[in-house]
Amino acid sequence: MISDGLRTAERHTVLVDKLNRRFAQSFEG
Repeated sequence: MISDGLRTAERHTVLVDKLNRRFAQSFEG
């Protein structure tokens, strides 16, 4: 269960990172 939670957290972090990069690009460009 712990490893499953970590996997979910990792996935969520990746999604947030992608969104943050998109926002950063739109603000920059």
